[in-house]
Amino acid sequence: MKKSLKFVFFLSGIILFYLPLSAQTYRIEAGYLNQLRSGSGLSATYFDGAQVGVSADFALKNNFSYSVGGYYSFLYSFKEQLFPHDTYVRYTTYSHAVDIPVRLNYTLTIKKVKLFAYAGPNFNIGLYQPQKTVSTLTTELTQLVQEFQHVTIPQDTTHSELYNDNVLRRLNLQLGAGGGIQWRKYSLKSGYDFGILDLYKSKTESLHQSGWFVSFGYEF
Repeated sequence: MKKSLKFVFFLSGIILFYLPLSAQTYRIEAGYLNQLRSGSGLSATYFDGAQVGVSADFALKNNFSYSVGGYYSFLYSFKEQLFPHDTYVRYTTYSHAVDIPVRLNYTLTIKKVKLFAYAGPNFNIGLYQPQKTVSTLTTELTQLVQEFQHVTIPQDTTHSELYNDNVLRRLNLQLGAGGGIQWRKYSLKSGYDFGILDLYKSKTESLHQSGWFVSFGYEF
């Protein structure tokens, strides 16, 4: 894993260093995100949200190009776990993050329409992730669930910040691929980013976050 991460960072650095510093085109983009956070011994958590930002394209040879973007992402999640005797644990989570995708693109032009595909890493940097937990479990049931699931479940209502409270790591490296279509200055694209890094600071469990997105863009 460490060797593959070093290769990704090394390749991204080489591309950034050798390509031209002046972009040929700029694009503003906005779209929808759907993220899945899952891991060994942990229940899955789904996030929905939006993303907005800008990207710059650098032309290469033979229909290839290179793009770098900067996006602000906002995600929301509500998860409810039900237990015996009408008890439950509810998690409400908000996520604020910055995404920096580095993509290699291939474009095929058919008359006035451009079809393109891309692949490359995405650097996701967590900014702020507050979570509200509401639990109606008894003390005995809380202890049983924690022993079985290897997680800490606070009783009653609690508020936490998952980065500052040392629950999650801020940096998530993802490898993504996707494609889209452009007509004149308008574009539509979609893709999926696979989470590579373990986000969970626990030494006994692992947690990865991956996601799908679709976005609209305007070239200027």
